[in-house]
Formats: sequence, C-alpha cells, structure tokens
Amino acid sequence: MRSFLRRVPVFLLLLVGAVLLGETANTRGQGEEPEEGRLKTLDGLKLAYTWYDGGKSQTSDCVLLVHGYGSDSSKGPWSTLAKSLQKKGYSVLSFDMRGHGKSADFKVMGNPDVFCKNTFNRYAGYPLNPKTIKELKKERFQLSYYPYLVNDITAARRFLDEKNDASKCNSGRVFVIAEQSACPLVMLWLATEHARQAFGGKTMMDVPERVSAGNDVCGVVFLSWAGSAGPGTNTAISVANKVMRDKEYGSETILIEERVKQKVAMAFVYGKDDKASAGEARYWFNKFGIPPNKTADKELVKYILEVPGAEKLAGIKLLDILEKPKDKDEKVSFLETNIIDFIASTKLKGINGGNWKERNLSNVVDPIPVPLDLWGLKLPK
Repeated sequence: MRSFLRRVPVFLLLLVGAVLLGETANTRGQGEEPEEGRLKTLDGLKLAYTWYDGGKSQTSDCVLLVHGYGSDSSKGPWSTLAKSLQKKGYSVLSFDMRGHGKSADFKVMGNPDVFCKNTFNRYAGYPLNPKTIKELKKERFQLSYYPYLVNDITAARRFLDEKNDASKCNSGRVFVIAEQSACPLVMLWLATEHARQAFGGKTMMDVPERVSAGNDVCGVVFLSWAGSAGPGTNTAISVANKVMRDKEYGSETILIEERVKQKVAMAFVYGKDDKASAGEARYWFNKFGIPPNKTADKELVKYILEVPGAEKLAGIKLLDILEKPKDKDEKVSFLETNIIDFIASTKLKGINGGNWKERNLSNVVDPIPVPLDLWGLKLPK
C-alpha cells in the first residue's frame, strides 16, 4: 500500500500536513462573538482564522468553510452561514488560505526558515530568503502552486483536532463547505485524509490506532464547482484520482475511492445556467457509478441541487437566494436551509464519523506536509 508510511516511522506520521494549535485559546460559547486568531501551518505560516464555538463542547460537530481561490473568508456571506450553523450547535472554522485576505500580510510569515526549506514554496513566486520574505500574495503565485495549498486545509483540520482535545468540539464529525475553484483542492484534501492516521498514541512511545482521518469526514458541500477555472485545478484532480487508487490507511483491501464513494456524503450545488458546475457534478456522479438520469442517490448520500433563481450567482453568493417556506411568514435563504438539512440528515444516517474521542495530539512528533510527490507531483529542484 502506498501511504505516508513510506517516508518516516509510524509515530512521526500521525497527522500529515498538520499544524500546531492557533495562537488564540480563549473560549466563547454558542451564539457569542467569534474568536479570531492565527493558526500555524507546518511550513511556517500563520493563517488568519475565525472560530465560531458551537457551545456544546464535545457534542458540537465541526463545519469547515473553504473560500474560493482568489477570494477570502470576508467576501460573500460566509459569516452569515457560520453564525446560522453556530446557532444550530455546530462549531465552525473559517480561514483565509495563504496569499489570500488577512493571510497575505506581514503577519503570515511565522517561521521564514521553515517556509524557505520547503522547496514547493518556490512556486509562491518569492525568493526563498528567510531574511527578506515578509508577505505572501496570491498575485505572485505560479500555476504549479495551487495543489500545495492542500496543506492549508490540513492545517485547518489540525486546528479542529486541537479544539477537540481541548473538549471544545467533536472533530470526529467534520463537514466541509467549499466554493468554486477551491472545490478541486477540497477533493484532493479529502483523498489525502484517507491516507493518513487520525490519532496519536496515548504516549509518545505507543503505536497509534490504525484508523484513517477520512473516517471523520461526514459530508462535503461543493458550491458552484468551477471546473478547470483557476490555477492548477486540473493537476489537483489528477493527483486526487491517483490518491484514490491507493488503499485506505489501516486497510489492506479498501481503496480510498471506494471509501469516499460509500461513506462521504456530497452535495453539488449550482445556479440554473451554470453549465460548467453541472458538468462537474455529473462527472463525479458518473465516477461514483450513479446513472446519468439521476440527481440523487440516497443510499450513497450524493445529491445534485440546482438553486432556483440563481442564474447569475455562484459560490457562497448563492446564499442570497431567498424563498418563503409554507410554514413561515418571512423569506429565508434557500441554500442555508438545504445545507443545514443536508448536514443534519447525513449525521442521522451515520455512514461516517463518530462521537468525541481524544486525538492525543500532544504526542505527535514532527508531522510533515502532505507529500504530493508520492502520487506523482514533482517537486521543484
């Protein structure tokens, strides 16, 4: 089995691409003001985040919000969605990927020496000189850099696991909502999650449970998958497909693609005239063996949802489409209602994920960035 184990000893691989807990550690309850801070990536960056505490400690399942490439978490009604989910008891993490929003300023460079030692960062468009590099802006990124941003999503996942061990949430159930050009990156991340370990040992000398981190990912909502638009998206999907042909971590028989097909709920959402996103949804339905005439498979928990009246809107802006339910006096967001229903029904089906369990991350030693070169992506020299 090709897995991260080919690189380093077992006890070093517990959370690939993982990061240390963010700098802000204060706790706020459900419905209160969000917490802002910086979470750390393994390759030396500090990404801006916003944390919405679900207020139910170990029973607050997690929702991770991933903005589109070229956008950031402040653009569009991300905070509106986050607060609505928070009111339902979910703990929500929103963050800016490297080079985007608040993660592009001088504060992003937490450890320049570590950043410059990772050769894939040459694609960021900056000379890898720890004495001079201060910021990181997406406008300078090369096309080849896009797939490596998967490390930022893995860093955000690590943040959820740290919150889990602090009894602030349950990272045993994680839902992801991604928009547009970030969708291929999330699919790549989803595949690599099934190739790494979910837990650390109870002590640094213990061998951890052979359970893949992909077991925790219950569902993903893809908003207006942008097809081949954006830098490096085709490469990301190519690598994701290679990862899926490997066996899941902890199994000698189950392929990652089969696991994703059977256990991870998905909803592909787009506006009426968005033919590119409709094509991407159909591509994945075909890949999962769902007949061309179907827009839903309740057994596999895979859905295609066309948002009415959203001809010119895409991504998180689909949240602006309102409807008036029969049992309510005022209009509500069509997308928000459907996302909340999707998450709740997926949890009820219980096909993936589980209740709170300690991750033992304090015993993790030297996790490494997601080794995309294991699946054929060449590192710059």
